[in-house]
Amino acid sequence: MTEADVAKYSDYTPVTVDISAYADGGIHNLRFESNVVGGAAMRFFVDDVAFTSTTSTCLPMVAPVPETPQLDVTINGYHAQANWTTVANTQGYIFSYAPYSDPISEVTLNQITAVDLGLQSQIAGELTGYTAYYVAVQAYNCAGTSPYSNLGVVIIP
Repeated sequence: MTEADVAKYSDYTPVTVDISAYADGGIHNLRFESNVVGGAAMRFFVDDVAFTSTTSTCLPMVAPVPETPQLDVTINGYHAQANWTTVANTQGYIFSYAPYSDPISEVTLNQITAVDLGLQSQIAGELTGYTAYYVAVQAYNCAGTSPYSNLGVVIIP
């Protein structure tokens, strides 16, 4: 029923209630009640119950942790590009890189740099010769951070 329909159904009363105070990630019960006046039986019909949100608030107890993105690295000369799959329920991506070592050692593990790229799903740049990095990406939201993607290797001879 819209405001234009109110005249056709004068005994029908649309009610709007702000329930934003309950948007806390918890579970709440919604109850419909009526008051009986004069002892007469009262019947009422509830239809078109809708919950709408004006924000894109992420609720940690409701939203799942994002799935793991899949990483693809391409190298063309000195140009390196990393692309990854976008995943649902994501508020952003963290791109991590570290110096290459074979096998992976303290040289790599102690020098991991992480960069928050927001919703960007690729990063590219020109590198100098004799550059070698491991790269990976994670998706995140308010519920947590995904595992690292597959490990990519960037080697510029």
